[in-house]
Amino acid sequence: MSTPEPGNPYAFARSSGRANASQTGMTLRDYFAGQALMGIAARGNINKEYYWNIAEQCYEMADAMLNERGKADA
Repeated sequence: MSTPEPGNPYAFARSSGRANASQTGMTLRDYFAGQALMGIAARGNINKEYYWNIAEQCYEMADAMLNERGKADA
């Protein structure tokens, strides 16, 4: 996996001294989107017709979280 974009680090990066260090894991954006999806899925009763829309919304929420996180780091 290549280096993530600035402001979007790996969520569970491994140190270089550990086994399988080349497996860097998912980005923080992916992690945030997954957490947003968990919240949406917890509501239940999701119509399959809206899966793509829900996925898009989860990544929009993740982008908003990264944006806010960047403000805190500034």
